[in-house]
Amino acid sequence: MLEKIRKIAHHYLFKIFFLVLAVAFAASLGDSSGNKMHEVATVGGQKIELQKFLQIKQEVKKEFANQDLQSEQINKIAIMRLTTQAILEQKTRDLGISVSQEVLADYIRNDSSFHKNGEFDLEVYKKILELNNMSEERLLKSLSNQVASKFLVDSLIVNLPLRGILNDYLYDYLTEKRSISLLDVNTSKLTLSNIKEDELKDYYQKNQGLFQSTEKRSYSYIALSMDEYKKSAEVTDAMVYADYEKNMLEYALPENRSFSHFVAPNQEVANKLSQELKSQKDVELVAKNFAEHQVINENFINQPSTSFLATVDPSLFNLKEGDVTEAVKTDLGWHVFKITKIHPRQYKSFAEVRSEVENNLRQKIAEQQLYELSKKIEDDIASGAEFNDVAISNNLTLSKVQNANGNDPYTVVAFQIGLNEVSEIIKVSEVTLNQDNQDYFIVKVDEIIPSKLLEYSEVKDKIKDIYILQLRRDISSALAKDLRSYYQKKPEGLISNSVLNLVAVKGILKETIDKYKILSPDDIKFSLTSKEIMRPIMGNNSNLSPVFAEELFSLKIGKVSTVQALGEANYGFSIVRGIVIDSEKDKQTYKYVESISDANYRNEIYDQYIEDLGKRYPIEINFELINSIFE
Repeated sequence: MLEKIRKIAHHYLFKIFFLVLAVAFAASLGDSSGNKMHEVATVGGQKIELQKFLQIKQEVKKEFANQDLQSEQINKIAIMRLTTQAILEQKTRDLGISVSQEVLADYIRNDSSFHKNGEFDLEVYKKILELNNMSEERLLKSLSNQVASKFLVDSLIVNLPLRGILNDYLYDYLTEKRSISLLDVNTSKLTLSNIKEDELKDYYQKNQGLFQSTEKRSYSYIALSMDEYKKSAEVTDAMVYADYEKNMLEYALPENRSFSHFVAPNQEVANKLSQELKSQKDVELVAKNFAEHQVINENFINQPSTSFLATVDPSLFNLKEGDVTEAVKTDLGWHVFKITKIHPRQYKSFAEVRSEVENNLRQKIAEQQLYELSKKIEDDIASGAEFNDVAISNNLTLSKVQNANGNDPYTVVAFQIGLNEVSEIIKVSEVTLNQDNQDYFIVKVDEIIPSKLLEYSEVKDKIKDIYILQLRRDISSALAKDLRSYYQKKPEGLISNSVLNLVAVKGILKETIDKYKILSPDDIKFSLTSKEIMRPIMGNNSNLSPVFAEELFSLKIGKVSTVQALGEANYGFSIVRGIVIDSEKDKQTYKYVESISDANYRNEIYDQYIEDLGKRYPIEINFELINSIFE
């Protein structure tokens, strides 16, 4: 493998990995002793060790650093990623899907983690393996599993012969509606005038977290603009042309191939099909002749060598134009291909790509300058130089921010380090959603203004407002739960708004009204409405929260939902009355389904596929271990 990528020469590792490699590193770590105390999960009998979980959790925390996720949420994301990957790896092994070393080499040399000065660097590659205590063999094994899994999922999504079936399934899923009865208990107008001072003080003492001042930080920072370094890079015409000649392959259009793809129901039909394609040049005629044998045919145009089709039959990019493959079996059936056209690699002239070459060359020079500058700054700080002196000695601008609390990149980092601490040199895209921002910065915290509990007298009015609102919510929720219990005992009774008044008169709600000492129960508004709701992904026509709507789509006819918040001070529940499916497909909506982005389309099918595989490869999660460590 080293020989396959040795020829690819030199971009400094700014601490960013493609997810596929990050997971590959994590998947290769961990204690393999089989100690149950260190197993966070098993998937189809395959163990997932605690160390793997810890590694992925760190990746998740870094990925969602700018979001306020609880530890429990991060744990769920991490364990979901690990178990999903384990499922796909087992499936690819069972199907016998493998990835060639050429494809793996292509993944590795295109990953900027292993680049220096914008190009693959063998020494950086070796150093990263060494830092992660990983042999090349272990990396390739893990990466092979990752890439094979990706090809497996791609084969589900990009298989165009199945697209029509999947479109129909997706249309029915998305356009299905629920007919519901929604009961709403609204206490927003409920008068609560008998609030005592002692109640407010008690609420203040028990909920001090609601009445804290905001922590703020003052800090200094140095910003390093990639654009400025690119503009100032000294580049001559000779340098640009030399870089073009050196990297001509980078600007070429790669070889692509067009195939006619057939999927047969069994090997016998597939073998006959292969022989017929070899003797018959008219592909459309062959497809027509085999249609009665349930053979599906679809043409793939301009497919690259990295296409998932190459994993179905690796010979596709070794055959000549007009050649036909032998039958190959996958979960989808027996596959036969005919190479209908080979589009050779096309090199672009220097004039066509000059501006692109110059931009890339400036990028390489700027990255090298930033790398050298970052090392000097780190060395200066490590030797004890003051932050201000570091800026002056390197001719950099030092900026100061006072009493900050926000979500901008500098402030986010300032809240992650201690007083007088200096951060690492950080790429802006690591702490924002703007992945195109290539700038870097470094921060030093000058002062921390801690959060503190505000005095009761300062926030008395705020306490009263929050307390009354919470009381109204508690009352609304309690009354909704009372009505839900009543409905479950007498489902035929809840049919009109007039019945709600009878319920109140009969005393069903009396206990809750007395408990909260409600003096004006007539201020409580009950309503029962009927409506049809759509799935949240198709729009919100019901004013229900997406979570509530999704719950209703999971219930059977006649079932009652849980009590959910419906507004600021109103709670309620719903009964599913019916399922509504369009008898005829709406053309405009169907076009919308067809036009859904590949990412959304992929997610729908991917989730369904993973759910199905989860039944074949049972998942057991050691929640006791996870909770004992991360509570």
